[in-house]
Amino acid sequence: MYHHDPLLSCLHEQNEAFSSTRKFDSSTWLSPYWPKRESYLSTGANSHPLRVEVIKPFEPFPSAVALLVRSLSPSVGLPYTFVVKINDIRHSIRDDVRYFQPWSLSLEASLRAVVEHTMQGTSDQYNPDLIQMKAWEEEMDNYEFRKSCYDREIAAYRHLRTLQSHDVPRFYGTFRYPFKSSIGSSFKHESDMGASILDSAEGMVLEYVDSLNLEEAHSDVSTPRPDVERASEATLQIMKRLRNLGLWHGDCRAENVLMRRQAPHDPVLIDFGCSSIKRPTESLAQWIATHDEIQDMQYVLSEAGMHIESPQREFADPPNVYLYFNRMVERRSEERGVDGAILRPGKGGWAGVCYEDGG
Repeated sequence: MYHHDPLLSCLHEQNEAFSSTRKFDSSTWLSPYWPKRESYLSTGANSHPLRVEVIKPFEPFPSAVALLVRSLSPSVGLPYTFVVKINDIRHSIRDDVRYFQPWSLSLEASLRAVVEHTMQGTSDQYNPDLIQMKAWEEEMDNYEFRKSCYDREIAAYRHLRTLQSHDVPRFYGTFRYPFKSSIGSSFKHESDMGASILDSAEGMVLEYVDSLNLEEAHSDVSTPRPDVERASEATLQIMKRLRNLGLWHGDCRAENVLMRRQAPHDPVLIDFGCSSIKRPTESLAQWIATHDEIQDMQYVLSEAGMHIESPQREFADPPNVYLYFNRMVERRSEERGVDGAILRPGKGGWAGVCYEDGG
């Protein structure tokens, strides 16, 4: 397992730019994330920059920019293709929680003026209007939320080192991505809020998994249904391993489970921006009592038609043992056309259906 972190220190934009079809002011805004765009990854002060090319963006960008890139120069410790995930609030979806102005060069110039005059103590002379001040406050709120998601995801991958390259993508390291528009910026420190929003963005490097997400696989007629169901069941085992490692994923959706194209089509869990980790002072038993996501994921996949839901035992009627329970299971199987229900004998009768789904 590769543990060197951070591996990458910065990602530099080249001069070419391509118009974006996403929600920006296309007359004044150019995207650095289109296919064929070339960039440079600096792996350290004493090393040669790594030249990479964008193969494709994984759009839409709900919380961060995600790109599949290929290396155009020899690298140490990185595969030929990999994923970079950049916490660039300019390009992530800006109206999923509340409305933010579409990013444009004019908006950036306005925000930069507000920040620079505030830093220099010349706000009285500049006299920014309330709309500009409110826009900057909203961008700070947006950045702090995205930054929190980014930090949670980094912490999750570090915590799940033993599961990397199998249950979750391999995590290679972090970098900082300076924007071309930041040239000549007066912000002195990368830690400044102004620099963090207007001059650069943090990013991470992850393994590329050749796959479909379970939502896509479920609707893809070329993907065998049994393979989707096996991947669904294996996903619950991943959730169990996360639980036993004291990590809560926090975003159980079929889109966050990748199904490898290569047989045996194992699932890979992604997107840990909503995750949380057990506190050191908390016992694992205490954690599991309040943070068990196995049933949450089971419910999500079942509702999406990708997993056979195991009925809960609390529906059994004690006087009739599991008679009604089994009838419910049989009826559900007939309605869904599901084979393979396993009835196991228990005390005083049949204990009911048992599916190997990680419960």
